[in-house]
Amino acid sequence: MKGERVKVERAEFKSRRSKMLYQVTALLVVVLIASGVVIFFLVRNSQNKLIDKSIEKVINTEVENISETWDYLISTMVAAQAEKLNVQDVLAFSADIMAGKITDVQRYAIDQSKAMVDSGFFGTEYIFTILPASGFIKEPFIFAANDESLIYNWELPDYIARAMKEGEPYLLLDDGIPELNLEGSQLVTITKTPSPFMPNYDVINICVIPMQEKIDAINAFYAGERRSISLILGLVVLFSIIAVALIIFLLLNYLIRKRITEPVEELAAVAEQVMEGNLDVHITVHKGADFEGLERAFREMVESFRKYIAKATGEEE
Repeated sequence: MKGERVKVERAEFKSRRSKMLYQVTALLVVVLIASGVVIFFLVRNSQNKLIDKSIEKVINTEVENISETWDYLISTMVAAQAEKLNVQDVLAFSADIMAGKITDVQRYAIDQSKAMVDSGFFGTEYIFTILPASGFIKEPFIFAANDESLIYNWELPDYIARAMKEGEPYLLLDDGIPELNLEGSQLVTITKTPSPFMPNYDVINICVIPMQEKIDAINAFYAGERRSISLILGLVVLFSIIAVALIIFLLLNYLIRKRITEPVEELAAVAEQVMEGNLDVHITVHKGADFEGLERAFREMVESFRKYIAKATGEEE
């Protein structure tokens, strides 16, 4: 009867051991999953930064190309007009400007701007030549544009005027330019060109280029790459968690069996024999083991029982 009770207790011990093993493994799996989620979002954040840098690189390349082209074209155009002007022409030119008339110089710039826009020059929607404020000009105004109706009549938006004043090479306007009825992302390039007519005075050339399609194309490309990388990363994290969890489970199972289960089962088997009346048993004490103290105490107890019984039966002098 006692032996049966010992067997039941051993079975309950194994059950508790398995439960503990599963609980510890589950806790570690939760930690691994949390770590995997953190890694996943960190990688996604890095991808988003990469997309932003790629967009910025495309914009910078576009701006540099347009600025260099503008520098050449404007210098050529202005030089061509400067050869036709003398001092009297400049004075008449200034008077016409003050009167709000379209001069020959402006007409030439307007025609060139229209030709560039019509030819699809970098996909440009608008080209403006702006005379900044100076001692003779109180406010910057549109000197020439591909849309002639804007000359003298269109007020330069504050954010563009501020960018010109601060020397910004470009503006990327995500919400478009309401003043020109342009929606979506718009790139506004700002190029300064020295004026051949006035020393120490720069003419500002502005291009307005729709960028929404290019930005959407970049985002679409990286979105596909991001989905692919996210899938691969998710699978790697998943299989890593499964592999690590399996290794941990097997390692814990081995350690629990070697350090706890086997010593306890061995001790329980000896205890079962003792309870059945067999005191002639060998109890091994595993030095350095977790149950060394218990094994030693149990051995001393059995030895005490032996001595007591031997004394009681007269076997010991």
